[in-house]
Formats: sequence, C-alpha cells, structure tokens
Amino acid sequence: MIKIAVVDDMKIVTLDIKLMLERYDFDTNISVDAYISGKELLENAQKIKYDILITDIELSEEHQKVEENGMYLASKIKTMYPDTTIIYITGTICYKADLLFHEPFRYIQKPIKEDDICKAVEDAIYRIENTENKLLCIQAGGGNTMLKLSEITYFASDKRKITAHMEKEDVSFYEKMNYLEKRIGELSDHFVRPGKSYLVNLQRVRKVSGEEIELYDSTIIPISRRYKKDVAAKCEKFIRSFTGRK
Repeated sequence: MIKIAVVDDMKIVTLDIKLMLERYDFDTNISVDAYISGKELLENAQKIKYDILITDIELSEEHQKVEENGMYLASKIKTMYPDTTIIYITGTICYKADLLFHEPFRYIQKPIKEDDICKAVEDAIYRIENTENKLLCIQAGGGNTMLKLSEITYFASDKRKITAHMEKEDVSFYEKMNYLEKRIGELSDHFVRPGKSYLVNLQRVRKVSGEEIELYDSTIIPISRRYKKDVAAKCEKFIRSFTGRK
C-alpha cells in the first residue's frame, strides 16, 4: 500500500487531486489523505508515514511564515521520513530554483491536469518500488549482513573500517571505500562521493554548496576539491531525474 498525502489551503484542490488519483488505475494499491494545512499534516505524520507528499508551496496568503510554506513542510517531513517522495504544485514559477534544495521529485504547475499529476505519482511509485528494497551485502559480526540502501544516510571510512550511518543504527565493517563505491554504483545511482572518506545518499541531502553537503539529520560533510566536479555532475543528474524515469 502506497500512502499519499495531499496538502493545499484550498479544499477543492486537495479533493480534486484525491479524486484524480483514486480513479486512476495504478499497478499497486494506494490510499490518499487530503489536508488543508501543513500543521494538520505534521500532527498526523507523527502516526502515519507517507510514501508520497504532494504539497502546494504557498499554503496560505501568509505563506512567508515558515510553518505555512510547502518547502518548509517538506523539509520537516523529510527529517522525519527521509524516504518520502516530494511532489510540489504551485501557481508561481519564481520558486523553482529554491525547490532544488528541497528534494522535489516533480514540479507541477497549476492548474493541475489529471494526466500530469497521475503520471507524476505513477513515476514516484515506480521509483519507490525499484529503490527501497535494494540490499547491500556486507560482512559484519562474523557473518553476512544485508543493509537496505534506502535506510543508509552515508558511509564514512577510517582507513579500511567503514561505518554505515543508518536510520536506526550504525553498522561497521571492513572494506576498501573504492570497492564499496563500485558495488553501490551497480545497485543505485543515488550515492555520491564528496571525499576520500565519504559516500552519501543523495536522497538524504538537504542542501549542497560548493564546499559542503548538509543532510536532513543536520550532518555536515565537506566536499574535497578533487571531488567537486563529480559531486556537481551527480547532483545535476539526480535533479534531472525529477522530470522522469531513468
């Protein structure tokens, strides 16, 4: 079951999107909850993990207030559930550059067309179902251990000892970072290497500057000069993937 939350300050918009999605023939079961305020969603998100969040950017006429801003709302949800896929809807195009720092999967212009919103959700489901269950096999604790890639925030190495920083726990094992990077690359294109000792899950990135990567858990990872071009290229490719399947 794919759980979807739709947020817009206009009730008719949320209900229209909910109806569009519920009558569309997806290949998997979905449930759609409609909200007219970010505050209400955040309260319910303490109990419900949504796989997809569809949110307007301007949730009220006073949208400058962070609690009524869709990008802020998405950031809060991603802090709680980094795997949540974000789809933005808006009637204003001036936000497009800012959206790149808030991990959008799609950006849909109002008025919402049924084909556009359903295709965006269909592609989001495709990405979820084809990435969240990929596993990395490592040798730890005297045997083989399977790590879920979608739950890994980043890898950090100290000589040959590598620690996988994950949602619930950290797992350490011995392997060369170059070899690990190659193995990860065969499974997913969502990881980037910003330095000799790090490998970062782009789905956990809040912001990228020329000097560092900021993760949703507030971890700051420096970008080495040697890796800057590769980081920029990987981030650009990751952003381009928001416009369709890869």
